[in-house]
Amino acid sequence: TNVGTVTVTVTGTGNYAGAVARTYKIKQATLTVATPSASKVYDGAPLTAAGTISGFVNGETATFATTGTQTVVGGTTNTYSLTWDGSAKSSNYTVSEDLGALTVTAPSITDEKRFAVSQPDDVTYNGLEQRQDVTVHDSTTGKDLAEGTDYTLSYSDDVTNVGTVTVTVTGTGNYAG
Repeated sequence: TNVGTVTVTVTGTGNYAGAVARTYKIKQATLTVATPSASKVYDGAPLTAAGTISGFVNGETATFATTGTQTVVGGTTNTYSLTWDGSAKSSNYTVSEDLGALTVTAPSITDEKRFAVSQPDDVTYNGLEQRQDVTVHDSTTGKDLAEGTDYTLSYSDDVTNVGTVTVTVTGTGNYAG
């Protein structure tokens, strides 16, 4: 049986004459698709969260898969795909969606349990600017962060004369702090 209009005709016989026609509709059944929201702190691995589909009638089937993924800092809708390759026909159903969001937040490089920021070496005055580099290691991903992509460096005003130079490491991209 498919969605559509059905006409029933009642015809009198015997002691009754005439005919009366009546129509009724077969309406679409509702499939409910739900994908959850999920969040995590950036770790380099994709964030996914499996959804559900319900409402197929009489054991009918179609292929459902949750396709939402978020790897970098930001957010996206937790999407899905529905392929009508089973016994269910798309014309017999309407799809109701309740789609969540996938959110990846930036970890702060001030988290000393996760990040190791190197200490620049002291230098002897030589009349030149001394902008010592630092390295930042992420123990969760096992990688060293890239200056200019994952963090920036800024220095105190005087990096030439005798005194203390302050190097500020600021997270960017997938990192904060």
